[in-house]
Amino acid sequence: MGLWERREDNNDQGGVLRDGGELEGWYGRSGLVVITKGRAGVRWATTPSRWRRTTVEEDCGLRVLPFFYSCRHHRFEGGGWRRLGKFTKLNYSHVYCPGGIVTIDLIKTTIKENPFVKNMKDMPHDCIVHILSRGSPRDACRFAVVSSVVRDATESDVLWDEFLPSDYQEIISRCVSPVKYKSKRDLFFKLSSPLLIDGGIKTFSVDKATGKRCYMLSARELNIAWSDNPLFWCWKPILQSRFAEAVELRMTSWLEIEGKINTKLLSPNTQYRAYLIVNMASHRAYGLDILPSEVSLEVGKFLSQGTIILSPKQGSSSKIGENISRVYHERNDGWLEIELGEFYNDGIHEKDVIMRLKEIEGVHLKGGLLVEGIEIRPI
Repeated sequence: MGLWERREDNNDQGGVLRDGGELEGWYGRSGLVVITKGRAGVRWATTPSRWRRTTVEEDCGLRVLPFFYSCRHHRFEGGGWRRLGKFTKLNYSHVYCPGGIVTIDLIKTTIKENPFVKNMKDMPHDCIVHILSRGSPRDACRFAVVSSVVRDATESDVLWDEFLPSDYQEIISRCVSPVKYKSKRDLFFKLSSPLLIDGGIKTFSVDKATGKRCYMLSARELNIAWSDNPLFWCWKPILQSRFAEAVELRMTSWLEIEGKINTKLLSPNTQYRAYLIVNMASHRAYGLDILPSEVSLEVGKFLSQGTIILSPKQGSSSKIGENISRVYHERNDGWLEIELGEFYNDGIHEKDVIMRLKEIEGVHLKGGLLVEGIEIRPI
């Protein structure tokens, strides 16, 4: 192996690759653990207690697998292997680099005859698919550039079936427009864009990075005080809205907007945040920034509360004080979003998520608020 020599290490039944007495790379008999030349990003690479960064002057013909399924991380220290402990869930290294790949995961393998997989082509297709399925859709897309073998695995229907919602067929049946797709991968990316469902009063989508479920309730799906009275509210189509119509506040002294969704519709074991999607009617907004509005989110016994000033020019109102805990943010689609609160969906107990914005303390009139709906999306 040229300048490289192999030395047995009995501490963890591994071998150490050394060059001139300096550690250049290492591996264990239960799986390949190699550092190659080139830059790469490794999870926890900046944590000195977990990783030690080294460089390799020459590749020496070593074949490196870009990622592995792992349940233990080890590092070389003081001439021996040191176990860093077990993780609460199985992980694989999130590593990609065009010029070189770093893999420092110790893997468990069921290949008893030859524990070293020296070529990606030697790995069964189902094994690669299973490894990719333990990550996220974003990870699968990144790994597609590693090799043609991995790219083939990332196009597998078996893989993308893991990322799709378990009831995706029922969701598709609720779509306003038919959803046509050529593969499960194609379907996933179609679902990553909001689709109108339930007669056009909701949208459904999956988060492109994680595959988690996202919903948006239109203004028609919300309980808005006095919204059925045309003297107070005006229903009309809005060019920028994804729904057929939105509602504009004409005049009222009692502003109260409430939305509700059940946790069974959402992804389990996921932290969610709810946003009220609104806008200010230009030159017609008035009275909204005289008193702060209350926002809240309630799930069972859990309650999150805050206050916000609905000012046409955020931060310009002299009424803003220390008790204001929320501000709105402008979205890429031109609307404004107001955080109502966040919650954790454990997926065990079905509960209603109740989301509100209200300003009912003042007796003054207010108007010019456009309401599109409430969006619930994972953090």
